[in-house]
Amino acid sequence: MARRSHFWRIALGSAFFFALVNTTMAQGYFREEIAAKDGKGPAVLIISGQTGPDPRRAYARDVAALGYNVLLVDGNDMLSRTKPAAHNFKDAVSSLLAAPNTTSKKVAVIGFSLGGGALLSHALHQPDVVVAALAVYPFTAWIQNVDGLVGRLQVPLTVLAAGADSYNNCCLIDKAREIEKSAKAKGKAFDMVVYENAEHGYDLTGRNYRHDYTRDTWQRTEAWLKRVHADTAK
Repeated sequence: MARRSHFWRIALGSAFFFALVNTTMAQGYFREEIAAKDGKGPAVLIISGQTGPDPRRAYARDVAALGYNVLLVDGNDMLSRTKPAAHNFKDAVSSLLAAPNTTSKKVAVIGFSLGGGALLSHALHQPDVVVAALAVYPFTAWIQNVDGLVGRLQVPLTVLAAGADSYNNCCLIDKAREIEKSAKAKGKAFDMVVYENAEHGYDLTGRNYRHDYTRDTWQRTEAWLKRVHADTAK
């Protein structure tokens, strides 16, 4: 197993702190551990999209700067036809909870695009170890049975959806609305915010970038983390 340890200088308002970052290929999947601002904190698992972890590193470090112990993983390892994705997800969660810097007994899971699809596949039926899940323009094209998926929902799920997302038909708003409708009918803990004019990757540098939606996504993420980790201490 290869491991690289290094420190990153991270801005938090007008202050800076140095975060210990460990990047490894453990059990055959990418993982990058980012220590919380104060060294220890509640667990947050962040799952990248198909483009890999690089576009999500700044976000993951910002979450760590809020005081959370973060594990960033590659969505390609967590939802795949050729890799042991379910095993990888289970290992990521269990190892994060066992980490000496983790102070919570459950993990909050955040997934983007493909990572949101991985979250929907693996996190929703594990209330013993997952406190809540946040999916940002999640990959939903793989879902054939929406009612079946929602029937397995045992943790609170929040979706931040891009209303104009048409990228490869992977994350269409119509499927997100189907999930919302089924969840409401079944009385599940489900919330959805739709950014009506947002396209895929609205929070990433590029032609689809929207500062207003990105800012709102971060504000909602920060509030969500405070809420779901309010009472998860070991």
